[in-house]
Amino acid sequence: MSLTVSNPKSIGVSTWFPSNGDLTYSMSSTNSTVNGFYYLIEVYVNNNKAVTLRKYPIQGVTTTLNVRDIVNAYITSNFTANVSPSYINFHTSAVHDWAEFHIIVTEWYNGEDWDSVTTIPMYAWDAAIQFEDMIVPSNQAYSRYFTYDETYQSSSNPLYYHGIPMGWKNYIEVMPDEIVTDQNAKPCFLLDVFKSQAYHMARGDKRQISIFSGYSLARNTEVGCLIAYGFDADGTYIKKAVKNVSPTNDTPNYHWLNYNFTGGTESNWNYTIKIDGTTFTDMSDCKWIYYCFAKTYNQSRWIENAGSYGILVEVCDYPESYTVLYKSYEGGWRHILLNRRSTETTDVKTITRQNVAPNFYGINTRLVTPVNVSAQSKLQFHTDWITEPLADEVKDMLISPCLYIQHYNNGTTNFIPVTLQDAEYTTKEINDVNLFNFTFDFIESFEKNTILQ
Repeated sequence: MSLTVSNPKSIGVSTWFPSNGDLTYSMSSTNSTVNGFYYLIEVYVNNNKAVTLRKYPIQGVTTTLNVRDIVNAYITSNFTANVSPSYINFHTSAVHDWAEFHIIVTEWYNGEDWDSVTTIPMYAWDAAIQFEDMIVPSNQAYSRYFTYDETYQSSSNPLYYHGIPMGWKNYIEVMPDEIVTDQNAKPCFLLDVFKSQAYHMARGDKRQISIFSGYSLARNTEVGCLIAYGFDADGTYIKKAVKNVSPTNDTPNYHWLNYNFTGGTESNWNYTIKIDGTTFTDMSDCKWIYYCFAKTYNQSRWIENAGSYGILVEVCDYPESYTVLYKSYEGGWRHILLNRRSTETTDVKTITRQNVAPNFYGINTRLVTPVNVSAQSKLQFHTDWITEPLADEVKDMLISPCLYIQHYNNGTTNFIPVTLQDAEYTTKEINDVNLFNFTFDFIESFEKNTILQ
């Protein structure tokens, strides 16, 4: 065949790409010098033809087509943090967090079409690769930073994808059984070295962990469960709970999954155990909870020796909290915890008109009347002192176009869409203590409804 088409980044297998990076196909033909030759290119997104394009070759220059903008038109940012945390939730194409794409390239010359190539399906998820990762030659494997797959082998060499949850910079970079002291000792304890990496949250508020469930679509069963290990205020290991995952191989709807957790109030566990042998109710008596994904689990108190990199949370039984909910450039939804000290100001702009003087003046007489009031509030919040890994999450939040103030109050969570006001923030200092405190000024992403006169 005279026609050759290369997939983005020259990958020969179906894979996932961040949708906001380049998705460039290249093509060549031994007939490209024929007079009137062009490539007829049909771009398909989610198996529907999106557009048909014509590309004329330029001699000595590789013919390429970047379909990024076409694919991104079919992708939107939808958060599911308000979904009941009783089950594992998959990101499906129905909610437009990702899209499948491929192209059909046909040679056209001498008044008719000739050879044609249909590329294999590729997948783009709602994410953006950063410059420092983009310049790495292996950036086509960017999605595998966030992939859990413990047994994949290539060329007889075992590979282990640890699965970093999307957007979490302060993850625990060890296997689950390494977060505790000797398990043979009763009781065993959460190691103090990891407590400094704990995220603070109010019990009942919502957070989300997102991850890919295998090296490829054919390996969707690599994530078989989510495991939560509970510790009391002294750090003593007291509980374990498991939720099963039932994915389907070769189905992209079951490749990108997330779990919504609430710091111990979750329900519908498939397996539970309380270390002292008494009845398990929930994990609301746990001060520290470690969440991670795994392929299998032990139906015993033993902590698994294989699992994804996990998240440790320190839970406070507090009735109210504020967080910034934002879409991470890595693809997941994340939170920045705010303290409760806040200030609200309202910017009001009024359009007025001059009325005709009345025949007589009454108590309700207006010679100048407001005909329209435009009102918009600004919200100022503050963070506690945070460490450098959490400062990286702040940088992530600062560049996110999708921001909400999440207000948790006595079991009810409300969301306020906001935009960050223009400002300059110090996010890193060299040869300093690298502790940061931020003040954020947000503008509500709507104007208040007012009475029109």
